[in-house]
Amino acid sequence: MNKILNYISAGTGFGLKIIILISFIASAITAIYLRNASEQFIPGAQNIADKLLPIKISNYTITEPSNIIRDASIDLGTTSTGPQRFPIILDTTTDSLNTSNLPSGIYLTRKYIYTVSDKEVRTVEYAESLDLPKTDYTEQFSSFLTYSAVALAVAMLIGMFLAYFLAALFYSFMAWLLSVILRKPVAFDSRMRLSVLCLFTIYLLTFLIKYAGINLSGWTIFILILAMQAVVIKLLPSEK
Repeated sequence: MNKILNYISAGTGFGLKIIILISFIASAITAIYLRNASEQFIPGAQNIADKLLPIKISNYTITEPSNIIRDASIDLGTTSTGPQRFPIILDTTTDSLNTSNLPSGIYLTRKYIYTVSDKEVRTVEYAESLDLPKTDYTEQFSSFLTYSAVALAVAMLIGMFLAYFLAALFYSFMAWLLSVILRKPVAFDSRMRLSVLCLFTIYLLTFLIKYAGINLSGWTIFILILAMQAVVIKLLPSEK
């Protein structure tokens, strides 16, 4: 306990290293979990590729296959209304489609890709030229998932760092109010270190007790952090 108090009162910095470390661990664990969980979708993606390919595009238009309809729809199971499917249709008998009555799905014509949802319809043109042979794309799908996981981890690292830093600033202000109430001045850098430690301690506690079926509300977490700050401030050595 004395080491923690000494770190808060006489340490250096604003606790940014702790924020970076926690943000890195959280973003890495989340990205790895999602990467591994998405592995199960690779066989389905390969199955779709097997049904749609080969495709050759020239001058922004599908030239092969020509005058054909291929169905690679995804079976979503059966509900009370009957079998559910997500349509993925290749139709090279036409250049465009009337999408007004189409269910949500993906539709490819000779010149356009239509993504239809309940809210909107998006139309995208093809690349000028492209050749997609019918082959095994499992390795490519796996690489794509890995690169996506890395990009997600970086984005999450930046987002979490900013969120935690702003939270630490907020609780540093609350710590200042508590120090005024308790009549025990605490320097800004000490308040930041205090806020970072209290923030992550309560977050860890919340994470652990969640497995016991106990969910803490946002207000409860807020009060717990303030209570922990107040206790630590009273234990800190007085500033000279």
